[in-house]
Amino acid sequence: MLFSIDPRPFKAEVSIAKATVEEREATLALAKTDSTRSIELYKTHAVSKQRVDEDKARVKQAEAQLSAAKSRLARAELDLDFTQITAPITGKIDQHNVDVGNLIRGDDENASPLTNIVSLDPIYVIFDVDQNTYLNLKNNETKSLNDVHSSSVRLSIQGDTDTKYDAKINFVSNSIDQQTGSIRLRAVVDNNQGKFTPGLFARVELAKQQNPQTILIPEKALVLEQTDYVVYVVNDEDIVESRHVEVGPIANGLRVIRKGLNGDERVISGGLHHVAVGSKVAIQSELALNP
Repeated sequence: MLFSIDPRPFKAEVSIAKATVEEREATLALAKTDSTRSIELYKTHAVSKQRVDEDKARVKQAEAQLSAAKSRLARAELDLDFTQITAPITGKIDQHNVDVGNLIRGDDENASPLTNIVSLDPIYVIFDVDQNTYLNLKNNETKSLNDVHSSSVRLSIQGDTDTKYDAKINFVSNSIDQQTGSIRLRAVVDNNQGKFTPGLFARVELAKQQNPQTILIPEKALVLEQTDYVVYVVNDEDIVESRHVEVGPIANGLRVIRKGLNGDERVISGGLHHVAVGSKVAIQSELALNP
C-alpha cells in the first residue's frame, strides 16, 4: 500500500447507504403485500381497478428506489476501497507529493498526483519511423503483411552504443501523423537485471530480415492481365512461355515473387510488346548487344 486516506467519513457513508437499502427493501415488501391484497379484494369487487393499478405502480416505484439505493451503496463501498491506495503496477515509486495530514482532492482539474510510479521490468521503448520504413517493415516476407507486431528490433543506450539489446514491437499506432509523416511504435525489452532506467534515450535498429529463398525479378518484367500478373520466360528450347505469378512487395525496382517461379527460369524483362507465347527467341549476350 502506498497511501491511506482517512476512511472514517467514507465508512459513515457506507453505513448510511446500507440503512437506506434496508429501508427501501421494507418499503418494497410492504408495497408487494398491499398489491397482492388489493388483487384479491378486486376479485370480490371490494376495491376498484384503479386501486389495483395504483398498488402495482407503487411496487414498481419501490423496486426502482431499491435499485437506486443499492447503486449508491456500491458507490460508497467503492469510495471506501479507494481510501487504500495501492500500486497498480510493479515498479519504482518517485518521491511523494503529499505528507501526513495534507488535504487532497481528486475530483477537479486542479488535482495533483500523489506520486509517480514507473515500470522497471519490462521496459517500453517508444519511437517513430517514417512511412517508407514502416511499409518496408510491414511488407517483410517473414510475417503477415497486415501485422508488424512481434517484429524484432535492437537497441543501444546513448553513451553505450557498442552493447546491443533485443526487443520486440508490441504496439503500432493506428495512423500516420499527418504533420510529420511518421508513425509511432513501441517495443518491449526485458529488464530483469535492472540495466535500463526509465527516461533514457536509446537508438533503435529495425531488424532487416530477409528470406534467402526469395525470388526477385525486375518490376518491368511483369505484365498485368486483367487481375493476374504474368511473366514471360524462355524454356530450355528457347521457346517463350507465360507463367502466372503471385507477387509480393517491391524494393529498389525488384518485385518479390511468392508463387509461379522456382528461381532458375530465364525471365524476359525487355521488349515485352514484341513477345508472343510459343515463339522461338535467340538469346544474345550482353557483349553482343553492346559491342
